[in-house]
Amino acid sequence: VSIAEWIWGEDPVVTAEYCLEHVPLMNGDCWSRLLVKGVGIAIILAACASKTPIMINMMNSKSAAGLSKVAVYGELIVYANGAFYGFLNNYPVTSWGENGSLLLQSIVIVFLMWQYSNSSTNERAIVAIVSALYVSLAFVLPEDYYTFYMTTIMPILLYSRGSQIVETFRCQHTGAQSIVTTTLSLAGGLVRILTTLKEVGWDMAILGTFILSTALNFVMFLQYFLYRANTAKFLEDLKTEAKKRES
Repeated sequence: VSIAEWIWGEDPVVTAEYCLEHVPLMNGDCWSRLLVKGVGIAIILAACASKTPIMINMMNSKSAAGLSKVAVYGELIVYANGAFYGFLNNYPVTSWGENGSLLLQSIVIVFLMWQYSNSSTNERAIVAIVSALYVSLAFVLPEDYYTFYMTTIMPILLYSRGSQIVETFRCQHTGAQSIVTTTLSLAGGLVRILTTLKEVGWDMAILGTFILSTALNFVMFLQYFLYRANTAKFLEDLKTEAKKRES
């Protein structure tokens, strides 16, 4: 019951305990909420592997080409803000859990980017210090300022993901990016708009963010097919260069 209540979240009308007591003869409200929870958990599970293809591409090509540093660092903040906002507001974990998963994966991508690109010691030190200050902020920020996390997401998201779109346009290929990741992000954003309405209501700070994120992901989705041939040639050239260095 305690695990179910944690996933279920607070609902004075349709509680987890009430619905569990009436399994399998639950009423319509229970089934409706159960469906939303199931979708939310599916999104979290899908998010756990969302950025894995990017990591694999980076490790296989030994390169971070095609990735915008601004986009990588920006998304780190976006996912952290989304996770902290949901956690601090005691929203159901199914409404923000994927942000926590994507945050951890983004941290791994940052380390891979440092390994496969020219990242200075100063850059790494600044990122580490800012990250420590950011995490500390969550423990001292007054409740009235929790909306800060969401209100800052939209401009950061627009700038960071917009930078990735511009970088792809400049390179004329998608490099280490993955169509699997982009497709999952696009589909997840569309579904998350609907589940957010059901789980937390018309919280425009969250809804606006998902709408903007979905729109930007759609542009990146189109870019993949637009530059598909160029990307294949670029990756093949990288493999050829790697073989030459090994020989």
